[in-house]
Amino acid sequence: MANVPMLCIGHSHLFCVQSAAVAQGVAIDAINFWERRDLLKDLPGLPTGLEQRLREHPGTVYSFVGGAAHSVLGLHAHPRRYDFVLPEAPNLPLDSKAEVLPVDAVRTILSQGIQPELELMKNLRGLAQHRVVHLESPPPCDDARVMAAARLIQEYLLTPRGGYLPSTGWFTRFRQRIALRLRLSGKVDDTASMVRHYKLWRLHSEIVAGFCAESGIEFIPNPDQATDSRGFIRTEFLRDGVHANRRYGELLLQQMGELV
Repeated sequence: MANVPMLCIGHSHLFCVQSAAVAQGVAIDAINFWERRDLLKDLPGLPTGLEQRLREHPGTVYSFVGGAAHSVLGLHAHPRRYDFVLPEAPNLPLDSKAEVLPVDAVRTILSQGIQPELELMKNLRGLAQHRVVHLESPPPCDDARVMAAARLIQEYLLTPRGGYLPSTGWFTRFRQRIALRLRLSGKVDDTASMVRHYKLWRLHSEIVAGFCAESGIEFIPNPDQATDSRGFIRTEFLRDGVHANRRYGELLLQQMGELV
């Protein structure tokens, strides 16, 4: 078992672990759907060959499925500005200019948005012969300029010219140019509430953790070392507005190693 690579499967939040594994010389078997776009068309189903790999894997399967729904909502500049009270943290600030929605309405929207991801996780649990562990997606950051750049990038990627290629050089240069432009202008996106995004992340994690508990999947919270006193990701672990970097991936590898 000690020589068996850790089997990791998921979406873009897997990149930081792949980077950390290369840097540390750790053997992992990574199935990243953003690198294997040919697999996307079958989700939440999986091709026969991949199903067989999961059935035959002799160890834990590590899930990095999804984890972007809260950012899609948090970065979107909705024409009707909104906020909500998070029951587990009711003292978090409310946007004074926003319409306050019932938390159940926001929970329903998030739940509907991640149903394909939950179905995929359910399929993983049905195929794997041993443990399935899902690692919580990283929290958002509280730097308004970074998040504003992330929102502009998201808008670009949703255009016909866009495309999700986060590991390529042009994407990195494009992101840096936007961030620099925002820093020089001093302009930030007032519609992207940092606290609201954080609340969306916590609500998203609550939904996923509840699903895991019902489905026989272990849910592993993000490492405490990576967050500040308010729960936002610390800047040294941030790659961009919505993804963590190699240093964060190293913390996840440590968590995964402790589970073996």
